[in-house]
Amino acid sequence: MRFNLKIISILFIIINSCNIQKSDRKTEIFSNYLQKEFNVKIPDSLHYYIIIPEYGCKGCMQRIVKLSVERIEDDIRKHVTFILSNRDEIISFDLFQDYKLLHDKDQVIDYLALNIANVTIIVTRKEKVTKIINVNDEKTMLSFCEEMNNRKV
Repeated sequence: MRFNLKIISILFIIINSCNIQKSDRKTEIFSNYLQKEFNVKIPDSLHYYIIIPEYGCKGCMQRIVKLSVERIEDDIRKHVTFILSNRDEIISFDLFQDYKLLHDKDQVIDYLALNIANVTIIVTRKEKVTKIINVNDEKTMLSFCEEMNNRKV
């Protein structure tokens, strides 16, 4: 019985340490990217990075981005940064006039090990990546905008 309990305890520690390492690795990757490409650090406060990669459904991304820009409330906008990966030909920079915009002209974000697909939201807090969400439809973005607008920043 003691042997089984020890094995279960060891497995629990290993599984949790893998999750911690995975989260720390994503933070390291994203933090290094922001620092190297834009000389920006992940803030301590809650922040949302909305990534528009080079590859994906152009029409879908246009609708999702337009929806997010319209639905994010004014007081939350200062906590949102859009990262545009060389998409200036289909998404106008004018759309982001009330937001911070980082233009990744070399498409570096597209190749990082962060599971970027279509529109992706990276949520950070206390200088760490806390969540990565792939947004593949308008319903998911509407839901996330509602969650973002209701969250205390």
